[in-house]
This record gives sequence, C-alpha cells and structure tokens, in this order.
Amino acid sequence: MTNALSHAYKRLFDRSGVIICLTLVAVLISGVGAVQFSSDYKAYFGKGNPELRAFEAFEARYSQGDGILIVLQPPETVFTDSNLHSIAGLTDRAWQTPHSTRIDSITNFQHIESDGDTLVVSAVLEDPESPVPLDSEVIKTKTLGEPLLVNRLISPDGKTTGIYITLVLPGEEHGGHLSESVAYVRELVGEFREEKRDWKVAVTGLALFAAAEVEVTQNDLVRLAPIMIAVIAVLLLVCLRSYVAVAQILVIVLLSTASVLGLSGWFDILLNPTSAISIVVVMTLAVADCVHIILTYQDRFNGEPPSRDRVMACMKLNFEAISLTSLTTALGFLALNFSDSPPFHDLGNLAAAGVMVAWLLSILLLPAMMSLSNVSARVVIPADRQVMSSLAEFVIRHSKTILIAVGLSSLVIISAVPHLELDDRYVEWFDSSVGFRVDTDFATSELTGPYMLEIDIDSGEPGGVAEPEFLRFVQDLENFGVNHPKILHVDGYASLQKKLNRAMNGGGEDDYTIPTTRELSAQYLLLYEMSLPYGLDITNRISLSKSAVRASFTLIPASQSEIALTVTELESWIAQHKPTRVKATVTGTILMFVHLAERNIKSMLVGTGLAFGFIAILMMIVLRDWRLGLLSLVPNVIPVAVTFGLWSLTVGYVGIIASIITATTLGLIVDDTIHLITKYARAKERDNLSTHEAVMETFAHVGKALWVTSMVLAAGFFVLSFSSFRLNQEMGVMTAITLVVALILDFLLLPAMLMMFHRDSKCRCRVCQSRCRGEQLTVEAGTR
Repeated sequence: MTNALSHAYKRLFDRSGVIICLTLVAVLISGVGAVQFSSDYKAYFGKGNPELRAFEAFEARYSQGDGILIVLQPPETVFTDSNLHSIAGLTDRAWQTPHSTRIDSITNFQHIESDGDTLVVSAVLEDPESPVPLDSEVIKTKTLGEPLLVNRLISPDGKTTGIYITLVLPGEEHGGHLSESVAYVRELVGEFREEKRDWKVAVTGLALFAAAEVEVTQNDLVRLAPIMIAVIAVLLLVCLRSYVAVAQILVIVLLSTASVLGLSGWFDILLNPTSAISIVVVMTLAVADCVHIILTYQDRFNGEPPSRDRVMACMKLNFEAISLTSLTTALGFLALNFSDSPPFHDLGNLAAAGVMVAWLLSILLLPAMMSLSNVSARVVIPADRQVMSSLAEFVIRHSKTILIAVGLSSLVIISAVPHLELDDRYVEWFDSSVGFRVDTDFATSELTGPYMLEIDIDSGEPGGVAEPEFLRFVQDLENFGVNHPKILHVDGYASLQKKLNRAMNGGGEDDYTIPTTRELSAQYLLLYEMSLPYGLDITNRISLSKSAVRASFTLIPASQSEIALTVTELESWIAQHKPTRVKATVTGTILMFVHLAERNIKSMLVGTGLAFGFIAILMMIVLRDWRLGLLSLVPNVIPVAVTFGLWSLTVGYVGIIASIITATTLGLIVDDTIHLITKYARAKERDNLSTHEAVMETFAHVGKALWVTSMVLAAGFFVLSFSSFRLNQEMGVMTAITLVVALILDFLLLPAMLMMFHRDSKCRCRVCQSRCRGEQLTVEAGTR
C-alpha cells in the first residue's frame, strides 16, 4: 500500500469500518423479503431477440399461449367404452383449468363427414355422462385414421392418448397465474390417478417447463447451500486448523450471500435457475480473500496474541493483491452483460456485487474480528512451507523441460476442442430427478415429441387463405413435413380444406383435393366454422382476417445440430417454392433455444475480449512491467481451452454454458496469478532478489494460500454438479476443472516461464548460470 492509502485505511479500520460494513449489510439484507422467482422461459431471451419477436407475433396472431399436455396410458388400449368415458370426463373437467382457452382430446376432436349434401362436424363422444353404449371399434378406426390426431393426441398403436390444454395468461408478469393453472391441473391429475391406479399418467408442456424452473430454483437453493457451507467449513478446518478462523470466514460468507439475495430483492431481479445460482457462487467466492489474510497471519504471527498492529501488517501485505483479484473477478462476471440472455446478466451482476461486498467485509469486518480473537493454527506443520519450497526448487531446476512438457500436453488436449458439439435442448436442462423431465421423457417415448416448429404462412391479403394457389403451396409444405425423416407429425390448413372438399362432394377419396376456386374454399370454411362448438373454433389455426394460416411440425427427438439442419432445409424449401406474395416464417420455442447458444457465443466473444484486455492492461499498470504483465496472461488463457478440450474428450457436447464459461472463470483463475506475480515482483523490487530467489520466496509465502483457495473454490463449484439443472451442473464442473488446471499451470508453467523469459542478467548464482540442471539450490526459502 502507498503511505496515503495505508493511512486512510488505518483510520477507517480503527474508527468506522465495522459500522460501515454492518450498516451496508443490514440495508442490503432488508431486501430479502422482496425476492421473487421467475417462471417465464422467455426471460432467457432479450427483448430485441429476433426469434422471440417472431414467436410473440405468431402467438398474438393465433391466440396461442403456453400449453399443458396430460398423457394417459390405460393398461391395454384406449379404445374401450369405459376408457373413452374416463378420457371424456377428464377432458370435460380440464375446461375448468384457470386461464384455459381451449381443450383438445380424441373425444372432443371435430371429425368432418358428409350426410348426403349436408356437412356433419361432430365429436366421437359429445356427452361423457351419456348412458348410450359406444361403438369402440368404429371410434378406433375413425381416430387412428385421422392424421391430425396420430402421433399428437393418440399413439399409432392406440395405447396412449393425450389431452392438451391451451393457456393464455394475462399480463406480462404472469408467474402467479401460471402457478394457479399448474396447481389446478396437478390436483386434477392427482384425483384421476386415485381413480385409475392402473393407468400411467404424465403431465408435460411448456407451462410445466416454466413451473419446473421455479421449483428447481428453490430446491437448489435449499439443498445446495447447506452442502456448500459444509464443504467449505470442512476444507477450511483441515487447511487452517483453527475453529476461530473458520467461524470468522463463515460469517463473511453468510453476510455476503445474504447481501446478494437482498440485492436481488431491492432491484427486482427475478430469480430463475441461472440467476439464482449467483447466491451459491458468492458463497464460494467470499472465501478467497479471507483465506489469504488469515494464512498470512498464521505464517507470520502464529501463536502470538492478536493485536491491531499485527492484523494491520497482514492487511498491508495483502491489500493490493486482494483488491486487484476482487476487481478482476468482478470484471469477469460483469462481462456476462454482453450475453444475449438476460438471466446471465443477472448472474454476472449479482456475482460481481457479491464479490465486492465480500471484499469490503474482508478488509473491514474480518480484520476487526481477527484483532479480537486468535486465528492461530492449533497444530503447526512446518512441512507445509517445505513442500512449497521443494516444488519451487523442482520447477526452477527443470524449467525448460516443464515448459515444453506442459506446452505440448496442453496443445494435444486443446486440439480436441473443434470436435466439441453444441447441443442445447431445453427439456434436457433438467435431470431425471425432476418430475417434468420424467413425464416429458414418458410422453416422448409413448405419444409425441416435445419440440415443435411453427410456420406462420401469410398470403399477403385479407381472405387470401382461400386462394387455390396459396392452398397448393400450403399442401406442398405439409407434404414436405410428412416426408421429412425428422418430422413426426404435421398439422396444417390444407388438409382441413381437402377434408371439407371431400365431405361436400359426396365423401369420395377422389375429392380429397384442394377446392378448385377461391369462392368454394371460402364457403366451405364458413360452413365449417358455423358447425364448430364453442371453444373449439379455428382461430388457433387461421388469422381473424383470413390472411394467414399456421402449419405445425412436431419433431422427433434430435440433437441441436440436427434440428438446426431441419430448419435450414425447411427454410430453403420455402424460399424455393413459395409464391411471390406469400411470406412464410419458421418459429417456435425450440428454434429460439437453438439459436440462443449461438447468439450468446458471438456476443460473449466481445465481452470476454474486453474483460481480458482490461485485465491485461490492469496487470501491466499494477506490476509496472509490461513483460511481466504479458507473461502473467499465458497461464490465464490456457486453462479454459484445456477444460474445453477435456470436456470434448469426456462428454462430447456442451450447451449454452460454453458461451459464458470463459468470462466467468477468467476473473477467478487470474486471482492466483495476481498473488504469485505481485509477491514475485515485490520480492525482486523491494528485496532485490534474483529471479530464482524471488520464485522461491513467492512459493514459500503464498503457495499454501493459493492451493487452499483454489481447492476450496473448486470444491465449492463442484457442489453445483448436484444441481437438478444441467446448466448449473456444467458451469460448476467446468469451472472446477478450470480452477484445478489453472492452479497446476500457475505452479508449473508460470515459474518456468519466469525462469526462461524473465531472468535478470545481473544474477550470477549457480542456478541462473547452469539453468538449474542437477545442481543443489543454496538459497534458503522463507527467510524473508
């Protein structure tokens, strides 16, 4: 610290530091009562996201909203008198779902038939309470012969069926409305399960996806936070050997975490599985500064009674380094504001704020606690420093060999990165312990796929959907979907017009064609609309102005690359075949998520680049040595690349987390480098040591602190692997791997690089002259 800064800090430390900290924390924590959770999956997309805007325009045009699919599988077949009545009864009760606008099932599907010259539109079971016996075989034939139902609401074998509830939730912040709808359906399904204990029943759909987000968020916070605190406490106790020291660190951790939670309440930041994990992240990050301060005290004053002067001496040695590391860590997380996904903004901002709160508590509250209680280790192990000195000696002796070995091995691992696939399907964000995932997997295997592409087809004029040329294009588009290997089910307007034409012309198969004139098509549609019962109109398939229709393609389970290829093929076909005036837009939730990772990677390249550049400039300014600054950057670039290489070799694919992991880990892994480099530079400048002596000195005094903080951070982030949310799992494991790799490189590669490229010519010791080949070092480590 400079003299002026030292004096100012001492005054603050002596007079008002604790009061400032406790007041700030109290104000922040008071916001905890306003914490809210988000159940809107659209929160992952910024307001300017083109896929989101296209999808919202589609929803507005067709009065479409999120849905709930109830999947039913009786013991043998759907088509018995009793089972059909049960399905019809459940369909009828589903109409009571809050905010529901439409209920679709096989029992209320409106079949189109003809009776002479009369158009007959009716369901197979109009009244669930009717005592009239059903002809199950006729119903089975009619249902399984309807392409709009098979692979959507009835399985081809007739053993599984579904009831689809369409919801339109009022307002933008509709979390309460959604939970109301989901709660009703779950209660309804629970009652049905009690009545039909031998049936398999599952509940899925986008509304359940949104509800699962809230549930997973709350569950992770309740479940992971105690695990992380326990892991941190045990590791710290083993490393610091002081109950008092561990207790003081946990106070800083808990206050920092509570402050961040309160901060989210103050600024109305809605927590979802991604943003809420910042709470757990801060628990881990708050440890690092405390460990460096306490280990410095134990290194210099272990066994001596606590005093303000001794604590102040520790702070003078650590203030610059912990301030710089806190700043760089915060910068890494703030780079997430360049992400295309708002929850990552919230994660970055909350984590950065938590880091700075932890820094403030570490430099003001922790010293005050240390001056009042003894944080000395109960058991002192002299071998700790000897191990670090031996490691330093080994690295110095074999710097050239280590440089080559580490460099080549890193390049080999990094070469696997191009083979890493991007795969991000939102259903698989949840692991198999989450009910939504289990039910969705069951629905996918037994009935229909969870991912759907929607095509909004605009004729370009009011009433244009009746134009034969337009209908032929829609028909060809539907045929493209039917024949595509990745598309399971097609629901389109052309097939409706062909059924109407057949019914109005005697019911012959030769008349299953597009009406020959615009007038006929319009008349058939009008007759059909007049025949539909309330709640089952076709405004969900056709715009009010009759200018546009939708085609829905349900996809078979496929990887993100396969889905992206299908979309490309679909858009290419549309561009080649559509009439001039027709505009067809491919949209859908899966399309939004497919593009999300790609957009994030592109946007985060800018954010990460800026953060890296700023950290590099900051390092050079602080170290006042551009060569040393540049050397310090190398071990901070390689770890993330090595992690991606290892991930490619072991897992093979990664999701949206790939776009942020570089930014989030950059601020973390640079911390160890800063502590090593600042101590090394101080040893050379202040103590006038040679390069190898400075390396020995650095390892002896900060080596233990580095591996303790790195192991605690790695273990803390690894706890995220127990999350039920895949994004958090991947972030935790990849960050833990990166931290371990970075520690190895800081202990091996960085000192080797210093010996090779930062040796001072004035040094005439045997080490520097002989390049440390086989000679015994004479420098005693730790004497300064």
